[in-house]
Amino acid sequence: MAEKSYIAFVDVTTMAAKTQKWAVMSKSSQNQLGMVEWYGAWRQYVFMPSPSSLWSSGCLEDVRAFLVKVNAERRGACLT
Repeated sequence: MAEKSYIAFVDVTTMAAKTQKWAVMSKSSQNQLGMVEWYGAWRQYVFMPSPSSLWSSGCLEDVRAFLVKVNAERRGACLT
């Protein structure tokens, strides 16, 4: 049985940006819980949690799955 996701990834990329950026939002409170942004030193998208945010293992798995997806898409885009 699939567990309900309590977070949403909202694209907040600006027109001038070279890479995409997503706000990680609570679906229930609409509070921003962190950001997913490109980290050039590691050449991958990373999750940057907001200070004092709390994370369950299920929500962390959602973030991990999202990072796997966007990093794979980025690698695929670089190959074409």
